[in-house]
Amino acid sequence: MDKKASELIEKFLNPILETEASLLPGKKQRALHEMSLILKHDGKEAERVGDKDRIKTVRDHLSLLEIPANEDERPDLDAVAEAWLDLIRETWYEKLTQRRRFKPLRLKNIRKDLRNKPIFSERIVDAFEKIPTAQPIHTKVFSAIVGVPD
Repeated sequence: MDKKASELIEKFLNPILETEASLLPGKKQRALHEMSLILKHDGKEAERVGDKDRIKTVRDHLSLLEIPANEDERPDLDAVAEAWLDLIRETWYEKLTQRRRFKPLRLKNIRKDLRNKPIFSERIVDAFEKIPTAQPIHTKVFSAIVGVPD
């Protein structure tokens, strides 16, 4: 293992870090997208009414989705998506019981309900306080076969 081989391995691993969210299952990718949309909307509403505590809560939790790829202390995006799904589950079930159609209920179908009835800041903080950090992909790769050009 020399410097040239290390640089080549890093060249292949860095794009994976940058597209980490796209490696998640589809439902979790959509959950992260919806989380971003809902929290941005909540942030705008909080700014409109001047609720500084809500603004801080929303910004802190939106930042979970915007950690740079080269950062060592990154939240586990899978756990973030799970926490968001757990947080909106009550609204999800409420919408399911009110429906008369037999089409699947999608996350975007409850977006309006979540905007009209925002989730309490305390519940958001509680849901995301136990999110573990994920190790960068560099620490997860134990071996690699790399053809190093001359």
